Amino acid sequence: MTTPEAMNPPVIEQYYRPRLWVYGLSGGLFLLAGALWFLPALDQRIMARRAVAIVEVAEDPAIAALEKEAQSYEVWLEKEPTNEKALRGLLEVRLKQDDIAGAAIPLETLARLRGDNPDYLILLGQVKQKAKDYEGSAAAFKKILLTEPANTKALQGMVDLMLEQNRPEGAISLLQQSLKDMGKPKEDQTIQIDSEKVTSIQLMLGQVYVDQQRITEAIAIYDQATAINKTDFRPVLAKAIVLKNQGKADEAKPFFTSAIALAPAKYKDQIKDMAIFDEVELEALEAIEAQEEPVTPESVETAPAE
Repeated sequence: MTTPEAMNPPVIEQYYRPRLWVYGLSGGLFLLAGALWFLPALDQRIMARRAVAIVEVAEDPAIAALEKEAQSYEVWLEKEPTNEKALRGLLEVRLKQDDIAGAAIPLETLARLRGDNPDYLILLGQVKQKAKDYEGSAAAFKKILLTEPANTKALQGMVDLMLEQNRPEGAISLLQQSLKDMGKPKEDQTIQIDSEKVTSIQLMLGQVYVDQQRITEAIAIYDQATAINKTDFRPVLAKAIVLKNQGKADEAKPFFTSAIALAPAKYKDQIKDMAIFDEVELEALEAIEAQEEPVTPESVETAPAE
């Protein structure tokens, strides 16, 4: 997304549990060489990582420190395989090491143990996508969408996955179908529409259109989003950015002005930086922000000149 709010990056809590370094360089390599021949596959992977860490100690102490931390979690998990804190700690370390395959192991366990928390499955989908395991990535996102069809994080994950695979039409169809399904009656024949989720999905669809240079369709979906949710600044800002990038600065300015008026205070300065206003226009914006009621692009365009 090109808007501040729509991109919402996931936050991962960090846990740290250090443990002492237990292997010497020469003796450790000798023991590991024998152990790798006899241990089961999982133990072999763990011991192989430790062998690599021993060699890298002299090269980079930071790498060694991370590997020591990972080993502490692995030893902990040997005793308590389902300990969530240890699993999260190992996951955090593996992500710091950019060890995607290593991160997937505790993450799969967390996703299984905490089925009530879809964020684990979303992160698993992202990790598998980075590892080029597209089938596994799609399976993680789809598992969420089966029970929560309007989960915007899972939808964004699927869209990103499809775009990486050069499947923009698949992404468009997915988002269009999601919007249609949100308007269908439930079992009790009632229709409950979450306008914020609808707007978020429309913004995703608009961004795919922009990426595909389908500007007319992008602007149309932003207009629809604004009509449905008149107090949300995001579609207004998205349209302003599209117009600006099309070289239509004068057309974009009223929408930037409206987005600033609608946006929470923490985003106003960021939006001002995106737009190009002269000193007089900035003074006018300050006057608009002082108003009790936010203005619309149409009111800015039709306001009489003083």
